Amino acid sequence: MIKLTVGSRGEEVKLLQRALNENLKLSMKADGVFGPGTLNALKRFQIENEIPVTGVYDEATYDSLNTYISDRFIRLSDIDLFADALSVEPAALKAVFIVESNSAGFLPNSKPTILFEGHIFYKLIAKTLGQNTAIALSRKYPNVCYMSWDRSKYYGGDKEYIRLNQAQSINESIANQSASWGLFQIMGFNYKAAGYNDIDTFVDEMYYSEHLQFQAGCNFIASNAGIINALRKKDWTTFARLYNGPAYAQNNYHNKLAAAYRQNL
Repeated sequence: MIKLTVGSRGEEVKLLQRALNENLKLSMKADGVFGPGTLNALKRFQIENEIPVTGVYDEATYDSLNTYISDRFIRLSDIDLFADALSVEPAALKAVFIVESNSAGFLPNSKPTILFEGHIFYKLIAKTLGQNTAIALSRKYPNVCYMSWDRSKYYGGDKEYIRLNQAQSINESIANQSASWGLFQIMGFNYKAAGYNDIDTFVDEMYYSEHLQFQAGCNFIASNAGIINALRKKDWTTFARLYNGPAYAQNNYHNKLAAAYRQNL
């Protein structure tokens, strides 16, 4: 085990912070730096779980939390096995992991990281229920149903669930297909390419663990020859265009991926 205390830094501190957030229902910033906030949260966890209150991530605390951390979250070292299965360079897959969801498939409140796309909701509503219904909904719910991609509609973070929940009240299945989910921000409508038979099972498993999120992401990448080949070649412009869509350059995805790759070499 790794002993962590005030001043410790790195991935294990970040994972500890994320586990404390979920177990204690906190919103502490998981920045990988063991400071006063982490110390106070750790002491509270030790008190609530009747562990000696040392303020140190010691053997007793490790025994209480490590299984949760290992089952729930992905470590960078876990990615090597996924990369091997895809026949891609680990640093390349780690770049996607870092850029797509900032290395976290869950928000501090334990819900999956999402981004709701109202233009996809509009498109799927029109396809399923008719254009007139989509137009009517866009007038009534302009923040969740709109014809074209619009960055200004995003709320960001856990506030994206406000928009998702509103869309779910209109049509749950279409709403879930209109959000991107988890570590690889897979669009819900791609649930089959991610390895699932239906959208409900896909969403349920996105709530369960980052390991399932990561496997879904790898399934999706492997299902698209253009995407997997671009990743193998480290052709970040092509990868970003195919993976993130035509607006990739506006979000600078290709350059972010290239920078993240260099950092993981």
